Amino acid sequence: MGYRSCLRLEFRYECAYCLSHEHEVAPSSSHGQFEVDHFRPVSSFGHLKNVYGNLYWSCHACNHAKRETWPTADEAAKGYRFLDVCGDSPSDHLAINGDEVVAKTTVGQYTIEEINLNSSEHRQRRSSRRKQLDLWQLLTSVASSLPDAVQRRDVERESDAILELILGTKSPWDPVLACLCNGVMHLVI
Repeated sequence: MGYRSCLRLEFRYECAYCLSHEHEVAPSSSHGQFEVDHFRPVSSFGHLKNVYGNLYWSCHACNHAKRETWPTADEAAKGYRFLDVCGDSPSDHLAINGDEVVAKTTVGQYTIEEINLNSSEHRQRRSSRRKQLDLWQLLTSVASSLPDAVQRRDVERESDAILELILGTKSPWDPVLACLCNGVMHLVI
């Protein structure tokens, strides 16, 4: 399965489930210790093992929590299923309240519980992101009030660096420049 590079690009170096960025999870480890998740588990959907649309980029914590879990027929009849980030709008099913993810629907509830999206590890990452955002807002406010252009540029540079971290736009240590899916080269511009 040679889709790792393509999945990293497609999921913007973020976990499909908790939205943690590779650099947040394991900054000194290759690919941030991310893994390829089979959205529909191989144990129940063996025919989808190498189907690209069934493969999601996932942090180890989420992939390990989800594993081979899939709703039973009874659960599915009650509306319980995993949020499919490639087909659903996450904001229809989930919301953030402080450091906690809260469910808006049974889909959200099932996803939160089965993937353990409110684990201490996930809550700590959200808390860290919120603190970075608060710092960015403070720096942005300070920069605009500085009369010295050199000082203002220095503070703006710091502010931009923090914003890159928050938004996950910081380039990973091993950025994908191209991928080769189905024999076709896709370049990243």
